[in-house]
Amino acid sequence: RWEFKFIRRALETSPDIHLFSMVRTASDSFYVQGQTEDLPLLKGFPSSLNALLKFDVLILGSAGREVLSRANVSNIVRFVDEGKGLIALGSGDLASFMATDLEKVLPAAVGQGRIATPFYLRLTAQGKAHPILKGLEKLFAGDARLSRFKGRCVLGRKKQGALALASSGTQNVILVQPYGKGRVVLFAPDSSWEWYLSLESSGYGSAYGRFWQQAVRWASGYQTADEDEAFPIIIYTDKDYYDVGEQVAIEMQTSVPLPDISFSWSLGGQPTKQLQLTQAADQTGRYFGKLYPEEIGEYQIDIAYQNEKRALRFTVGDPLAETTRIRLNDSLLKKLALSSGGKYFDLTQTKDLL
Repeated sequence: RWEFKFIRRALETSPDIHLFSMVRTASDSFYVQGQTEDLPLLKGFPSSLNALLKFDVLILGSAGREVLSRANVSNIVRFVDEGKGLIALGSGDLASFMATDLEKVLPAAVGQGRIATPFYLRLTAQGKAHPILKGLEKLFAGDARLSRFKGRCVLGRKKQGALALASSGTQNVILVQPYGKGRVVLFAPDSSWEWYLSLESSGYGSAYGRFWQQAVRWASGYQTADEDEAFPIIIYTDKDYYDVGEQVAIEMQTSVPLPDISFSWSLGGQPTKQLQLTQAADQTGRYFGKLYPEEIGEYQIDIAYQNEKRALRFTVGDPLAETTRIRLNDSLLKKLALSSGGKYFDLTQTKDLL
């Protein structure tokens, strides 16, 4: 789903958010990013409440009852009740939670179907004062194109105790509510990535990242820092992994002058090199750069502004490694077995398999 790529980019630029993600690639297979030994996700959605409680916020993108079992749903409800955060994104799969315990957690009832008619999002009085939309009030009060969305899922009545932060006519489209000790956000638009493209083309692309970062911070329940003093630079690459010699496209959005920012890049353990960025011809505050890495390894781009620093990382690998290095790499296989909960046997141990 397109939402994944854009929301992931928006969140991973924040130094205080450690993002883990799961994308289903087959009925029982997932592509996992952010995997660690303490927070195992390779075997699917966390099966126990204790494993789920290791996280602070859960974002449901398009995972419906086809993916989440009844036990999973029950654990999500308890997860929120224990003081954690839940963000549910608009999708056709949201309707699969009708009449389930999860629907009770959401700030509005869910309905069937999708409204494909484009609409303009307007902030409510509560929305203008809410931490999730702090600093974005003028964005929605200005150019109408900056608040245009192309579709949303159907929602029912608003729950007692819920707050509507934004609406389209008489229909609420962004809602929040406390549940137990936790917090819940319901975001009905189902194509926020197209909203990002509209913001980006008008020079307001950084507002997209600000919205999602503030939504996660609010849902987490942690003390929210003053966003006006937040790091004023968003920088990202077009991918996380590249082949040797492949172009690494870099984009940056910022409201501060370019000479006040320093950039450098390096391959692990090697001296740093300067990074050159060029301002977009038609948009203030938007810059582009390119790199052509010639060695395999983990690369890091360092950004410094005043007394703060940020780091952006990407990996360069060898696309022909499997055919050029055909010797047995048993150390790697043992690591794979260990990280996935399996065991490693070589040919001399086949008699021990059973």
